[in-house]
Amino acid sequence: MERIEFYKDRTLSERFSASIDFLKQNWKVLYKNVLIGALPLAIIGGYFSQYYMKASFAGLYSGGTLANPLYILIYFLAAINLGIYLSAMPGAILKRYDEGKLTPSTSWGDLSGAMFSLSGKTFALGLIITVVIVIFAAAFVVVFSFLADGSKGGAFFAGLLAVVVLIPVLFAFLPSLALTFYPAYFSQASIWESIKIAFGMGFRNWGSLIVTLLLAGIAMYIIMIIFSIPNIIAVFISPGEVTFLTFIAAFITMLGNILTYPIMFIFIAFQYFSIVEKEQGVSLQSKVSEFENL
Repeated sequence: MERIEFYKDRTLSERFSASIDFLKQNWKVLYKNVLIGALPLAIIGGYFSQYYMKASFAGLYSGGTLANPLYILIYFLAAINLGIYLSAMPGAILKRYDEGKLTPSTSWGDLSGAMFSLSGKTFALGLIITVVIVIFAAAFVVVFSFLADGSKGGAFFAGLLAVVVLIPVLFAFLPSLALTFYPAYFSQASIWESIKIAFGMGFRNWGSLIVTLLLAGIAMYIIMIIFSIPNIIAVFISPGEVTFLTFIAAFITMLGNILTYPIMFIFIAFQYFSIVEKEQGVSLQSKVSEFENL
């Protein structure tokens, strides 16, 4: 098959097309390596998610029995590690493809070094973004709690104002947040530089990125909802219970995330590559360097 060039200035439709072509070429090697690490984490997360649901229902209904906090901690650790892995492994595969070394026989061992390196970057970036969001959310709650003033009218006004403020803020920063990992992954940027570059690119290319995120996000969300149906049914039949049925249902939900997230990651990666080429001319600089070395 014809090799797909990453750093190429493409239109929005061409970016989608290039992403789909890449997936058509490499879906076997992609999922072969993604599933090796993701399935064990999904099994652990699926099993212990039942205890998280049990704790949630115990909080809703009086007389409920609280789950072991250790089980809930294990669930969150499995979910966090799964999220990191589902970014790092597709990132490692893209890097190997860009180096011209990706083949159908590429194994987990071939990718593990790059994957662990990217996992560290993912964790650091995710931690920083999470801390910033938590601080912002805490300040937000304090301000709007003050506006609520303990009255029904104040609470309604504060809630309405929160919706009016939160939705524009979410849409304004969503493209930048979506690009956060990519400069660190593919441009050798430091953690803080990656955040700075991502936010600059996100605001400069907000229109095309938000369209991509909405279109691809809606498609992925529909697929994830389909995979979540068994879990919804299981929770409805046996709320707060831990059974083999609830484990299988929770595992299927996590399997939906495993299958859809790498696709979303690759779609956004091609947005990043196109923006970098448009703004920095990476491929042109590379060709000039090759000519000078002749």
